[in-house]
Amino acid sequence: MCKILEEERQLGIEQGIEQGLVSQVCKKLIKGKAPEEIAEDLEAGVSVIAEICKVARDFAPDYNAQEVCKKMLERRKAAVTR
Repeated sequence: MCKILEEERQLGIEQGIEQGLVSQVCKKLIKGKAPEEIAEDLEAGVSVIAEICKVARDFAPDYNAQEVCKKMLERRKAAVTR
């Protein structure tokens, strides 16, 4: 049972880190920055930032970070079940 708790804890940490990144990306999108510029600013991979931007477009112009995270999670779950 400790292993399950540890896995859940790790998952929570990873989701928190991802939500922080999505939040930062959304703030930069509001300022009109391009994915490449955002990746450079945040020292993150362009492919990671581009994926966040792709999902975030559906939430423009407000770019609600929580909604973007939910959508990304849904997309990941859908990809796993295929």
